[in-house]
Amino acid sequence: MEAYQRGPQGGDLLKYLIFLSLFIWATAAQAQYYQMALRELRLVQAASLIPESVEESPWPTTVITAEHLKRFGWRNIREVLEYLPSFYLIQDVNERVVAHRGIFRTNTSHLLFLEGGVRLDAPDLNNFLGDYDYPLTDVSRIEVIRGPGSSLYGTSAFTGMINVEREPPQKGTLLLEGAKDQELADLSLKKGPLYLLGHYWNREGEKITLGKEWDYAEVAVGGEQRIHPAPNNYALLGRWGSKNQYLAWWHFRHEYKTPRGQRGQILLPEDRSPFGSHERAYLDILALKKDFTWHKFKITLLPTVTYLNLDSPQVLFTKRESEGPKYLDAEMESLRYTLNLHASRPLSNGDAFVLGGVVEGQDIKHYWLQSLSPTQEYKEKLPSTTEYNYGLFAQYKKHLWKRLLFNLGLRYDYYESFGGHFSPRLALIWALNPKWRVGLSYGEAFKAPPYFYRVSNPVLGYGSSSNLKEEILRNLSLSLSYYRDEKTFWRAVGYYQEVTDFIAYNSIKREYENAGKMGLLGLEIEGQYFTEPLIFFFNYSFYNLTENNGSFCVQGEYLCSLPRWMIKGGLSLRLPAPFPLYLSPMWRIYGKALHHSLRKMPSYALFDLNLLAEVKPHWRAGLRVENLLDKRYFRSGSVPPYPWPGRTTYFYLEVAF
Repeated sequence: MEAYQRGPQGGDLLKYLIFLSLFIWATAAQAQYYQMALRELRLVQAASLIPESVEESPWPTTVITAEHLKRFGWRNIREVLEYLPSFYLIQDVNERVVAHRGIFRTNTSHLLFLEGGVRLDAPDLNNFLGDYDYPLTDVSRIEVIRGPGSSLYGTSAFTGMINVEREPPQKGTLLLEGAKDQELADLSLKKGPLYLLGHYWNREGEKITLGKEWDYAEVAVGGEQRIHPAPNNYALLGRWGSKNQYLAWWHFRHEYKTPRGQRGQILLPEDRSPFGSHERAYLDILALKKDFTWHKFKITLLPTVTYLNLDSPQVLFTKRESEGPKYLDAEMESLRYTLNLHASRPLSNGDAFVLGGVVEGQDIKHYWLQSLSPTQEYKEKLPSTTEYNYGLFAQYKKHLWKRLLFNLGLRYDYYESFGGHFSPRLALIWALNPKWRVGLSYGEAFKAPPYFYRVSNPVLGYGSSSNLKEEILRNLSLSLSYYRDEKTFWRAVGYYQEVTDFIAYNSIKREYENAGKMGLLGLEIEGQYFTEPLIFFFNYSFYNLTENNGSFCVQGEYLCSLPRWMIKGGLSLRLPAPFPLYLSPMWRIYGKALHHSLRKMPSYALFDLNLLAEVKPHWRAGLRVENLLDKRYFRSGSVPPYPWPGRTTYFYLEVAF
């Protein structure tokens, strides 16, 4: 007891001083790290093609930093988006589809995905394949821009853009994660100008046994089903050079083993023969990025080559149906080569001028469609073609009267398939005082009809007999933002969105067509607090359908498959412990939705949890739990509803060296 009262002595004193020194060093390093994370939080690159603060972004922008990814345990882009305003996952035959502001289809071609400004979408369909196959290891920042971006990027930047910045913090990273039915492994290495990243994700999917009431075949049976099986997905990334000047190559293998028939039928083993039932794609992207200066202009040269090989067989009718068995297999091979060039000139007071252009060619090399039924076998190769597209754009950013920011953008695109299109954007941001800002933005976007939709094929029910026009989106947004300090912000966004000539599938005519018009009035509220002991985010989304003219499935004010409101949030708290220990619960609450069959889908709430321990410098171990309360929930979508995954627990270890 006397020794305790006198305090540490001798060897104990030396240990105490060492521990105190390490604690002070770790605290200082942690403070420096969070100052760097705060800078990442306030920076946006993709919204205007120039670095700018998030307060000056022409559209509402949310930035996800490496600290968010670490503390909340998100592993792929769709997990990130699902926690942001106005994003929602749709149940589809082939994958989890991302819906945004009332727009969704069987792929993600309404959103433009970029990594360091390089397009990650596939040729022709312009869809982003990444989910399980796209790694978030070494990602420093994700910019999510909610608003049409065709004034800079042309097609695919329809409702928004997602730009990923990847920068390894050390010499390399090893991440291992496992659950009952899936495994994840990432390994990155950096040596001088060389950066390599390998990613592997294998997901068998939770096995559930369903009664015949969950089978939507003509003759219903019970059976087993895997939920979202994605076997042997992987990615390889190689980069030589610096962050802004490099030669890079991405290779993705994407596979989703379709668990259901096209009409929601349970697939028995015999139903998958002879083609199988899956979506399997290989995507390769080769990009060269070069920055240089000329007469006060910073010039970026970005040539890219993108190659896609896709095979997607589906079961139309099972063997227990009167029209079956019937199968459809689509095989696609295409190539896109693009030359992007843009020049920016900074002016006084943070003003800037940007001018650029793009030349793009697409080779549709191999499109096979085949169908098999007891009465007919049909196979057709669509005509090969090469199409060229051109674009020119300009942007001018100017501060007026000290408090008003003016941002004007305009782009002209010419497509051989349908002609020319102008995409304007105007943003006005008024700083009421250093903390409050009012933003008013108007923009138009277009989506070029892909070749696969345009080539008529009435036998298989694909293509179109009419000349498809580009889809047009017009968006008017009004925002009020409060930036208390660099750690805290709140934002309210009201928007009106109008879509015309939306391309929809006519099941009676069995073809695609430009089908009408939709008007949507929406509200988004979001806030965030960001410090080392506590990270908190919250957002609320609501929409009201104001106009519909045959484009979408609606009933009253409900738009099919989308909840009318969503509440999302998360809290990451550092717990008292001798080492950094973080507890991070998250929640998503969805309002009622309407299925395409006009049945009502009930509202539901989901809770996730991430527990992270930094047991040693650069060593992290943790536990992730998805669907913490094990709720059997049902999402709406393009197929009849069936259960989504129950509680899933992951254990992971990450080492930075």
